[in-house]
Amino acid sequence: MSKLDITLLIILGSTLVISIILFFVSGIYRVKKGYMMVIEKAEKLYQVCPEGRYYFMPVMYKRKGIYPLEPLEKDLHLKNGNVLLITYQIVDVQKFHYSSRDIELEVNKAVDENPEMSKEILETTLDNIGVKFLGIRRKK
Repeated sequence: MSKLDITLLIILGSTLVISIILFFVSGIYRVKKGYMMVIEKAEKLYQVCPEGRYYFMPVMYKRKGIYPLEPLEKDLHLKNGNVLLITYQIVDVQKFHYSSRDIELEVNKAVDENPEMSKEILETTLDNIGVKFLGIRRKK
């Protein structure tokens, strides 16, 4: 074997080793404090992970979402032209992940069904997608 052949084998071998290491390292996930992560296997829920470090075999398992558990605020643009600021908190990550995940869409559907929109209807609507209603106010 010539020096060129040996050099080529070293480069190919090194590339293969680095690729294998990167493949296995890509399965390491870290969930920060105050967040939850949804992991799926074969497009079905496998696990909802709280804060911490996890290893899931790449290709078999996929991270599908990371959701904050702290209260959030969102502008809602209703079909009637009003703009509201809603405060909510995700309480059921699994239900929220597999719902529409669109607070504005869900509230607009509820307003279409009941134009009078009470706090109880809003709470029930958001509860159906795993969200706890905390407050709402008209935005100026």
